[in-house]
Amino acid sequence: MAEILTYPDTTLLQISGYVRHFDDPGLKELVDRMIATAKEHNLKALSAIQIGVARRVIVFEKDGEYIPLVNPTIFAHSGEPFISSESDESLPGATIDVKRFPKIKIMYQDMEGNDRFMELDGEDAVLMQRKIDMIFGGMLFDKLNKKELKKFFKEYGFVDACPTYFVKDRILAALRFFLVLHAVALVIALFSDLTRFVIEHGGALFALETAWLLFYAAYARYETKKYKNCTSCQNANIIGTVGLYFVPIALFWLVSSFL
Repeated sequence: MAEILTYPDTTLLQISGYVRHFDDPGLKELVDRMIATAKEHNLKALSAIQIGVARRVIVFEKDGEYIPLVNPTIFAHSGEPFISSESDESLPGATIDVKRFPKIKIMYQDMEGNDRFMELDGEDAVLMQRKIDMIFGGMLFDKLNKKELKKFFKEYGFVDACPTYFVKDRILAALRFFLVLHAVALVIALFSDLTRFVIEHGGALFALETAWLLFYAAYARYETKKYKNCTSCQNANIIGTVGLYFVPIALFWLVSSFL
């Protein structure tokens, strides 16, 4: 038997690794621990990450027997999505409304590595969707929008566990606003001398905006390291964002050069 982790333990936010070696004795030991833990806590299903092991394994009770599901994924779903009010042992005391599918078909591998399928509906389908979310580092609160998430963290005292907004986002928002002003000024400059300085100082503005973007990249990198276990940070694509914003910066400089 093992202890069930609860948020804000950031282990729960890790993305679990794919199981490749089915002859590893550690796999059977893990499944045995998971089943013992599920029985002890009277749980119908349990993800390996809930006991601190980042491997894609779920044990699920069906017809009185716990079945190990290795590398499970949702293969298909059907029915009209509905709102499910859910709670979880790894997020005690919280109930969150989540949109789920009423019927799913999952694909998984058994303990010998053979591909299997399982069809679930009703509460079993909802439960399985939640447990599969967890092996990818997903918690119930990840389904909330930014405003709901901020309120949730405040109500449950999780404000310091993982921030709901980041300074890097504000830096980027300020740059975005400045670029909009720059674009408007370039358009107006075609018809008026009032903003000619925008054209005349195109090089200086290019340097300023590029420096701003580099500052964003440096600070975003810092926050990614600081909150490395937050899913919102793990999904940050800093290089892609820098490239996306550098395109209009360079374009504005070229336009200024040819006007």
